[in-house]
Amino acid sequence: MNKINGFSPALRRAIWALAIVCVVGLLAAPVFAEVKGLPAGSPSPGNIARDPLTGKIKLVPPQAEIHVCVDMKQDAACETGSLQSALNEIAPGGVVVLHPGEYRQAAYIRQNGTRLSALPGAALVGVAIGGKAALVITANDVVIEGLACSGISVRDRNGACIRHEGANLTLRRVHFFDSENGILTSKNTGVILIEDSRFENLGKGGQAHGVYIHSGELIIRRSVFISSKDEGHEIKSRAARTIIEDSVVASLGGRDSFLIDIPDGGEAIIRRNLLQEGPASANYHAVAFAAEGDKYENSHITIEDNVILMDRRYSIIVLTKGHVANFERNVVIGDTRIYKFGAVNAACGRSGNVCLPNVAEARKRGPLPLPRIDNLDSLLAETGLLR
Repeated sequence: MNKINGFSPALRRAIWALAIVCVVGLLAAPVFAEVKGLPAGSPSPGNIARDPLTGKIKLVPPQAEIHVCVDMKQDAACETGSLQSALNEIAPGGVVVLHPGEYRQAAYIRQNGTRLSALPGAALVGVAIGGKAALVITANDVVIEGLACSGISVRDRNGACIRHEGANLTLRRVHFFDSENGILTSKNTGVILIEDSRFENLGKGGQAHGVYIHSGELIIRRSVFISSKDEGHEIKSRAARTIIEDSVVASLGGRDSFLIDIPDGGEAIIRRNLLQEGPASANYHAVAFAAEGDKYENSHITIEDNVILMDRRYSIIVLTKGHVANFERNVVIGDTRIYKFGAVNAACGRSGNVCLPNVAEARKRGPLPLPRIDNLDSLLAETGLLR
């Protein structure tokens, strides 16, 4: 105040007036500026766009459902050919419908509760955004259904079909293939649920994988993870809780690493799956648990009611660090001279575990406890598993 008193009366009045305006502006309710060509301000989310007919700037209000087409001229049902525009304009909890076609586009999903529903034949191909992924999700509670994605690669060799940075994500009937990662998450990502999906030929330099989850909870049901490449794992989970059930996780002829890697411990349940450690796997362990130490208290792993094919020489079913896997009611198929069980509580003939030398002998015992997947017979014929 003493410094202000050294100014002229006119300057002092100007300073006090400016201070009063600033205080009033902070206390008053927001007032949107009236600018020529701009619509009135709105508290609702939306997308600013230029009207192609009038040339004026307008606010496009959020919509409950938006349809996207590769070629707008061939499908009158669509409002836009831009996936990013549709995701910008969708209301919270709204649906973006992706019509059939090959989309060489990538996009951010920023609106909570968005559902991206891809019709059969809709695929994202070969384009990443932000040096990360075909879809970068910063929103919470997103659901993606029916989407195919392939050809995703970035400079740091960690590109993904989906990079999830929000909380809670559901994937249903997706097909991710021929990329570096299928899905890669950041920390604090809530629950990741994957159902009725297929991940194949994914991996890069031992650091990219079919699925790579950094935290939270991972639940996988009725899904297929096959033939990871370049020493990638089919599934890698640092989640506090990992459940993998009624699924096929198989190396086939790929040069993968672990089938399932749960490096930080936690709670892990692997049940009613068909697992195959392939002959070309770079790592001779099928399942690894807490190999990098325990991040969580009371870590434990249960492996039960699975069919496990051990096709790699000198392989080990379970690797753990300071733990013993609860291993029950599994059917293990393979020459017992070329594999070991590792850190399990019971092996052949104990806790319901059965060891058989080949598939033919296994079939003589009656139906195998195979995963409950639709069209499993077609998948087995395609992959050659259980021949």
